[in-house]
Amino acid sequence: GRAYENVTLTKLDLTHNSIDERGCLIVAENIRFNESLSWLCLDHNPLGPMGASLMFKLMDVLGDDRQIYFEDCNFDVKSRTCSFDMVTPQGAYELDLAQPFDRTVAIYLVRTAGNNVVEQFKSCRLEKKSFDVSQLKGKPQDIPYHGKLEFVFSKLSRRGAGEAVTAKTFDRLRGMVNAEGKSEKDRRSIVQGFATTMNLDTGQIGHLMDDMEGSSVRINMLTQLFSTIVDRRQFDVIEAKLLPSELAMLRKELGALYHYNEDNATAHYKLNLARQFDKQLADKILELNNEERQERKDAGMFDTSDQGFFMNFRNETLDGVKFVWNGTWPIPFKGMLEFDYVSTTRPPLGARPMTEEREAEVLSELKRFKSLQDRVGYLRSVANNTYVMSAQVLEFALAFVESVARVEVAVMFHRRVIDLENYLKTLMEGLRNGGVEVEFGEDEVPTIET
Repeated sequence: GRAYENVTLTKLDLTHNSIDERGCLIVAENIRFNESLSWLCLDHNPLGPMGASLMFKLMDVLGDDRQIYFEDCNFDVKSRTCSFDMVTPQGAYELDLAQPFDRTVAIYLVRTAGNNVVEQFKSCRLEKKSFDVSQLKGKPQDIPYHGKLEFVFSKLSRRGAGEAVTAKTFDRLRGMVNAEGKSEKDRRSIVQGFATTMNLDTGQIGHLMDDMEGSSVRINMLTQLFSTIVDRRQFDVIEAKLLPSELAMLRKELGALYHYNEDNATAHYKLNLARQFDKQLADKILELNNEERQERKDAGMFDTSDQGFFMNFRNETLDGVKFVWNGTWPIPFKGMLEFDYVSTTRPPLGARPMTEEREAEVLSELKRFKSLQDRVGYLRSVANNTYVMSAQVLEFALAFVESVARVEVAVMFHRRVIDLENYLKTLMEGLRNGGVEVEFGEDEVPTIET
């Protein structure tokens, strides 16, 4: 548990050591801080899903300076004694720091919190006494070696906020996926492993697609890697590689996640948390909320939340039961979660609205789509990638005769409006004159189910 203190250790061979997810976390966090170690081998170990993620991330972070090997490992078997979830770590903790695994969990969380350790560690107590987390600077030595540490952890950073893996790391990943003798199950396990913690760009995903044969294999890979994409606006490059039947399959499998855009997240959501990609979407929205929440706190801005937690959620229900989504509520893995999300991020200073020529082009393109769903979907893709004026949103809304579609247009462009001070007045007067009575509260943002 203190390999980071061993300055003479340069090579560590842990082949065939029955190292599971718990053991892999201990190894990975220790190795991160050991600058003398240059060679690590974990071949033929039951690393499990979390272990695979840890090793792929370690390879990306330290790959240029260290030689790290983990060939022929079992990435599917989960440790029955490991309840820690590194992907969604928010929640309450009670750690025995005398135990290597518990202490390593604390080290991991402190490291991932970085400069936000005070904001992310709440109600922190050591041996029932208040503990000042500001003294934790991200090094293992900062964590005490004994005592019971209790705290509530809130994750702030968004998954998609980083850059894609380096070309060198990607080439190695691609080589592992395409290694001779690998079964489809092995390939899926490898893809799932690095999809948990690493980011890819559309070019890299395109290369992996080219290596795959068969629609079901290609779509399975895309669904696993969808949340890793750092240049979502370039996804049309991937779509162009898909058959119409494959694209329909991808959209059906991903559900609401396919249409989600973190730059334009204001909407009504109804998510089945038992579905993998609905749960992923809920996690993403929570991460976005936490980031926007902290930005408002740091800026000393007014709390606009309903319950005083700086949260952007409204009208929350789980299986039809109302609840308050505060800063410590962990998202469960089952249940029907329904809520409105209102992003508080505004267009940047100097943002320019859509040109009149582009507006005319969009209005013309809308007429090409036959179904209401396709027309609304097209307009949402436009809203995700441009800024507008209130008058332009009104024109888009009036392009629909359906009241529900007009309200959805108002929702999807809310985050993208430059002159927000004119928004409600422009829409209410314009839609009323257009033959539709739309009643918005004075400070209310219209929402609709995605």
